[in-house]
Amino acid sequence: MPVTSHSAANLSRVGSTKSKEKTSKLRSSRKYIGRTKDKKPHFWIKLTTADSNVACEACGKPFSHDGYQCNDCLIFVHSNCKDATDRFGCVKYKQENEPDISRHFSMFLPERTVDAKKYNTVRSESGASLFRHDHLSFESVGSCVDPAMLFSSAVAGDRRRSAGEFNYINSIPAQWKELDLWQSDTEPWSGGRGKTERKKLSNKEIKRQDIIHELHMTERHHCRIVVVTKYIYYNGLNSQRILTTEELDTLMPGLDDILEAHFHFLSLLKQKTTNAVVVENIHEVLLRQFAGDIAEKMIDAYVKFCSQKEASVNSYHKLMITNNAFRNFMEKLSQLPFYKGKSFPDCLLLITQRLSKYHTLVESLRKNTSDDSPEKEGIAEAEKAVKQVVTRVDLGIEKVQLKQTRDTIVSLMDNKATTIFLGNTFTKKDLSAEGRELIYAGDVFWQNARRKPIEVTMLLFSDVIVFLQRSGNNYIFSTQDKKEAVVSLRKLIVRDKAGRLGSQGIYLISAAQYHAEMYEIICKTKKQLAAWTDRIQKAVYDCPEKPEMRPVPPESLVSVMEFEHLRLLMDKARQLTESRKQLYDRQLNIYEETCDYISQLNLQHDEDRSKRHDSGSLSLPVEPKSVPTFESLSRIIELEVENQKLKQDKFLLTTELLKEKSNRSCSNLAAYSSGVEELRRLQGELDLRRKEFGQFVDNKNIELDSREKAIKEKEVGVFN
Repeated sequence: MPVTSHSAANLSRVGSTKSKEKTSKLRSSRKYIGRTKDKKPHFWIKLTTADSNVACEACGKPFSHDGYQCNDCLIFVHSNCKDATDRFGCVKYKQENEPDISRHFSMFLPERTVDAKKYNTVRSESGASLFRHDHLSFESVGSCVDPAMLFSSAVAGDRRRSAGEFNYINSIPAQWKELDLWQSDTEPWSGGRGKTERKKLSNKEIKRQDIIHELHMTERHHCRIVVVTKYIYYNGLNSQRILTTEELDTLMPGLDDILEAHFHFLSLLKQKTTNAVVVENIHEVLLRQFAGDIAEKMIDAYVKFCSQKEASVNSYHKLMITNNAFRNFMEKLSQLPFYKGKSFPDCLLLITQRLSKYHTLVESLRKNTSDDSPEKEGIAEAEKAVKQVVTRVDLGIEKVQLKQTRDTIVSLMDNKATTIFLGNTFTKKDLSAEGRELIYAGDVFWQNARRKPIEVTMLLFSDVIVFLQRSGNNYIFSTQDKKEAVVSLRKLIVRDKAGRLGSQGIYLISAAQYHAEMYEIICKTKKQLAAWTDRIQKAVYDCPEKPEMRPVPPESLVSVMEFEHLRLLMDKARQLTESRKQLYDRQLNIYEETCDYISQLNLQHDEDRSKRHDSGSLSLPVEPKSVPTFESLSRIIELEVENQKLKQDKFLLTTELLKEKSNRSCSNLAAYSSGVEELRRLQGELDLRRKEFGQFVDNKNIELDSREKAIKEKEVGVFN
């Protein structure tokens, strides 16, 4: 490669290109290093050369592998010579009458092979470093300029590039230019715009105006971060078809609403600061932003975004490993100076932290506002609104994270894991039952009767406390000392554990009628202890009162189910027996009426027969009219026989009913007796546990008394 005057100047500083040892010796000399210590560093760009005739401008040897090109002084060196060349500093190469422009346009590096000789020819003709890259960024290193000018210049510098590749950049709304979004940050109000007005103001008012100016500048900077996230990362990944819209919405949820809310706030601040040098009634702007529909939209957007932040960062690291196109996209951006501090994880972190900054600024405004100022009350109201927005966002994020925690735990629960709660079977489905909300969760120690703490996961719901334990990769319900793994919050008492100094334990005492138990819980830190105590007491206070269920021993659950089924069958049988009895009663009544009627006919017949006998008409032949009378008598005899049979059936049925009632009363008596025995056993266990608990409390009191006595004796000894 022919040596130009520029390369000759560089070679003159490093010595002869033919002697590598001499050059290395000269570069490592302390005298030369001290002379070039404050020189401007090189801005290296990695290039791939395919021309072996191109030589390194430091050692003079041809290239066989990748090389590096300085974007300022245009020196071209080996990768091994790059570190040594950094010691000499950089002198920017510029042709005569060349305008002073930014040293780069923050462009992506090319993916295809670039010929170094052809590259040197192009940049020597143009006099500036306009590279062929896939995308561009918003700003150059030294200034904040309008991104549209940078992109139009870059596109015009490469006629062969399709304009469609920059569509996602050109989609930025034009009205944002009015907000001076890309203008460089100015100095404080007291040293810039308000330099002349500050003489008329008090020190407190000057500081107040500086805070308002800082609020405006930081809001503008935050809008830049949101714009980079939306129009570089979101739209860039979408236009390159690296990720789908659904994947991007999961990675960066609620981004459009955040952008809209902050540009609304920035426009209000811009309008307020433009109208007057000394800004007044700033609380009006704050109330318009942090109260009303804009505040509600901002709360929803930040809850979606911040609750997904950790998952988004994890997805980013996963995509950097598994998705080559995604990794190349991010690596190209990371090589550009403008994106220093604006990487994807950095943007996510800055967006999530923004809300916490408002309260500090507004609080400083209130402190620097005079008490007799008419704005004092408005600033206090604005501070309250800002604090309320931050609190609601925190609560929303905590609620979403708790729901995610519950879903994770339920998914890891063993399908066969069950426990008993107030006589009913409690399963993993009950953890996500409707109306049961998870309030707090964490790992604690449950101390058993042998004074051995067992680590468990305690879940505080809106109505119960559940203890879980790890079993491999799954969760199961944790039970110790025959105590249930589920505790009702109704009639639950929370007491701090007394004893040695620094105790981190609490007692959960269930005073329920059918569930009197005591649980000793030990927390890992005092902060965790305070958090658990506060949340449990609040949950107990908010827990609705419901009638308690009587517990059933686990061993009798099957018999209870069978007894319920038998009870239903017996009820049906009793109903059928009652209906049959009513039918028989009606039939017997009819038979009785029939018998009474026949008896009347018999009496009448006997009277007629006696009259005939008295008149001597017995020897006379029977008249045809008397035949029906004898037939009726024979029928009456048959009916009487049938009546006797019915009476006998009625007696048998009555006997069966009496036997059934007797058997039922016996079974009820046996069930009642067994129930009484069970109650007596439970009462005995309860009395025993109460006695043990009372003895435990007495021992602790004795121990405390002895310690107090020892302390008093020591104090007396010290004073004596």
